[in-house]
Amino acid sequence: MPYRVYAEQGYCFPCGNKTIDYDQIEQFIVDLVEDYQLEVASIAFDKTFADEMMKNLAERVYQEEPSVDVRQGAHNLGATVVEIQRAILEERFKYAPNPLMRAAFFNGVIVMKTGRPWVDKMDKKKTKIDSLVATFNAVKMAMYFREENLFVDESYSPLLEM
Repeated sequence: MPYRVYAEQGYCFPCGNKTIDYDQIEQFIVDLVEDYQLEVASIAFDKTFADEMMKNLAERVYQEEPSVDVRQGAHNLGATVVEIQRAILEERFKYAPNPLMRAAFFNGVIVMKTGRPWVDKMDKKKTKIDSLVATFNAVKMAMYFREENLFVDESYSPLLEM
């Protein structure tokens, strides 16, 4: 992936050299919320490596609901995979054109694990699907908020307008 080129084009930003700089990501999130005056329902995250950042964000970004550790895997995200697949097939899935996002979708393959659908990497050594998994987390939260009737505007469905 030509990350340098994509960074210059504004599709991503470098956040660490050999390891991820979570302080930089934390500041990026805080800046997004402040710059765009966003109202945050909740922040979904994968607990692996992000505990300290999430504690800091809980103090720095007001959220209507506490941050949620979205456990990865077919058991927890299988229904989300199905919903995204359905939205794609029905041509309801929309996203800002981003070559990294497209690559993540092309690099993923749906497999069945414990009787539930999951997305795995086509080539575990060469491909990345990080933005795809981040999309699962976001859709999982949207589905949860809709089911619980939290923060729902009946005239707008984030699941249909992805």
